[in-house]
Amino acid sequence: MNLSNDRDARNVWQESAATTIVERLGTLGTNRALAVAGGATLAALGLRRRGIIGGLLTAVGGALVYRGLAGHDDVTSARAWGAETLRQRGWRDRDAVDQAALESFPASDPPSH
Repeated sequence: MNLSNDRDARNVWQESAATTIVERLGTLGTNRALAVAGGATLAALGLRRRGIIGGLLTAVGGALVYRGLAGHDDVTSARAWGAETLRQRGWRDRDAVDQAALESFPASDPPSH
């Protein structure tokens, strides 16, 4: 039946924080490893640059490292937001369905039901 939850054999309440981080570093997948490596690189560049831009780079790098270590490697929503922003500003073409929908409004003819 689908009414039971699958449980992991390990108990998260008995782990120390250091053990968890070491385990997470040892079991990083490709996406998570790239997020951690890219975040560490951005953070290092931000620390070298200093100033406002350096602070922003460090903050973004730290966020990527955190997301990679925490297991949040899905950046689909961020990619979708970036693509939509580029389309709205005219730096990227709309796809065929969006373009046809925009060109059909305002409709001059009533619907033919």
